Amino acid sequence: MTRTAACWYRLSESQVKIAGRLRRENTVTLAWMAARLGMGMPTHVAHLLYRQDRTEPPSANTLSLFKIAHERR
Repeated sequence: MTRTAACWYRLSESQVKIAGRLRRENTVTLAWMAARLGMGMPTHVAHLLYRQDRTEPPSANTLSLFKIAHERR
């Protein structure tokens, strides 16, 4: 196992937010984000982004789209 794979990374919340914004607004790979932001393995970045999406409250825009979709039924 390489040194990089064996390390546990202490990440700040801002790194995860930057990664989330990059993922939403650009077409960069998880591997690129992991290397560029120093976040460890690409699968770790994917897990952090998944956790961030699950814990953040939905935005007002998302709620309005949800409401519109259910009104049409």
